[in-house]
Amino acid sequence: MPRFGYPAQHDAIAAIVAATQAALAGGSTPAPPLPTLTITPDTATAPTTGDVVGPFAVGGSVSSSTLSTRGIDVFSDASGTVPVPDGSSVAQGSSLWARYAATVADEGFSLETSQTVVAGNVFLYDGGNPGRTSAQKLILAAQATIPIRANAAITAVAAGWFAADVTVTGAAAGLQGAVSVTARCDDGTTVVENSGTLAAGTPAGTTRVVTLPAVPAGATCIVTQTADGHTADAVLASTTTVPAGLAVIALDHVRRRSRASR
Repeated sequence: MPRFGYPAQHDAIAAIVAATQAALAGGSTPAPPLPTLTITPDTATAPTTGDVVGPFAVGGSVSSSTLSTRGIDVFSDASGTVPVPDGSSVAQGSSLWARYAATVADEGFSLETSQTVVAGNVFLYDGGNPGRTSAQKLILAAQATIPIRANAAITAVAAGWFAADVTVTGAAAGLQGAVSVTARCDDGTTVVENSGTLAAGTPAGTTRVVTLPAVPAGATCIVTQTADGHTADAVLASTTTVPAGLAVIALDHVRRRSRASR
């Protein structure tokens, strides 16, 4: 490089040029990866009955983050018995569950932390020349602290629950075989269905055999008896489903009863 003036700065400038040429010849150095934080899934629905939904998997490269909730309660177990309060530290790799608590704007929960990362800062080199007002810009690496966030949006869904009981009466009560029923609720979009069995020999009385949680409001529910308990010692006299059909109302505990007389 020819030396034209400012000999004191020549070596420094030459070193910068040489370093730049070497970097270009060797290819660009990849930037260090940014820290990550994820919640999977990041959207879900939660019934207004208060049934727990999840799990939500916490992932990413950060070791931990801080929880913030909006209109829901968060738990570390599927049964919803171990709450995770606002402000709690949540470790990477954790699983979380959520329960509807109140209708608010932007229901859900978020995780947040901060990490120190490499950022671009701009420096000016003026060669030590008094009176010089502009110079070559050099972008050098420096550290900066940035927030890292992840969110899960929860949509509240109006819902109720449904239960089917079996009542055994009559002189032969207790001698019958197993009685099985299937409960099915359908709102035209979502079907919730389950089956249950009253054990053979159950004495006279009423026993709950099926419970359907988080049934969408407006769903129509029916109960079908698939085994009536008929045996050589217990002849089925009659069976009645009360009522014949119903629609689920949000947050209304509705009970369905199947009666069998023996």
